[in-house]
Amino acid sequence: MLKISPLSRAFNREDFDCGSESLNVFLKSLAFQSQKKATSRTYVLHSEETKRTILGFYTLVVCTVSSEALPEAYAKKYKPNMPGVNLARLGVNTDFQGQGYGAHLMSNALSKVLELSEIAGAAACFVDAKEGARDFYLNYGFIPLSSDANRLFLPIKSIKTLFNT
Repeated sequence: MLKISPLSRAFNREDFDCGSESLNVFLKSLAFQSQKKATSRTYVLHSEETKRTILGFYTLVVCTVSSEALPEAYAKKYKPNMPGVNLARLGVNTDFQGQGYGAHLMSNALSKVLELSEIAGAAACFVDAKEGARDFYLNYGFIPLSSDANRLFLPIKSIKTLFNT
């Protein structure tokens, strides 16, 4: 059975490899420190059978984005900034890619973004798509920012639609 849990020392970060050096370095060397400093929160996908093995992970960070970077329809509503949550990182261990774990992580991340929007206020989920990952996010309905085609966002209203709430 698959579970998603907050990152802790119980998980083996050293053996994780998602094929992206920057994501690997973050998880192995920076994620736990960032969590201790309260600058981000990282969640890991694991199974009951392989409790210490990280199948994948994602990291969330609270953010604001200047209305100038948003498409015009959103820029008018959110001056001077749109509050949101940045899906700062998402990676799946290469040994487990192609099994739907990325979608599982994305669904969990978006549910946490939706929950946070109801607690503290957030109008969207933002992401900086890595090379080759842009289409993954576009398939969920993410919209490119006017300022950068690889910086995308998904309004809370769209996330609610995904979850039928």
